[in-house]
Amino acid sequence: MRRTHWIFLLALLGTLILGGGALLLLEVARIEPEPIRIQAVTARSLDGQYQPVEPTGVFYPDETFHLSVRIENATQPGILSAQWMYEGTPITLQDQVIGSGSAYVVGFDLDRTDDLWPVGSYRIDLSLAGQPVGSISFRVEPRPE
Repeated sequence: MRRTHWIFLLALLGTLILGGGALLLLEVARIEPEPIRIQAVTARSLDGQYQPVEPTGVFYPDETFHLSVRIENATQPGILSAQWMYEGTPITLQDQVIGSGSAYVVGFDLDRTDDLWPVGSYRIDLSLAGQPVGSISFRVEPRPE
């Protein structure tokens, strides 16, 4: 943690009776907040704490996509948004409310509709309180025969 120390000198006036003065030296530490860190992992499933189970960067057309996002050093609650994309085209936008604290984990899931997922490149763009914080890419490939 970075700290910037500022030294302030405060001269206190002594009483006229004592005819003296006092000097008080104060050290004030200004603590700069740690930057918010985001770690995102795509996986075949998530456990009950939204941790990734079987992390992967490749899915099959009949699978549900799962995303685990760990947020560290969030200073206040907010909205984490995940914009799911296929070949640059938006699929859907999902939001999760996050708390504040040293570490917070949320999960996102995207299930296919009646059709299979198209083979190709996918990306999830993450934003916190409307500000971009990162993205993660994955692929959908045909299931091996």
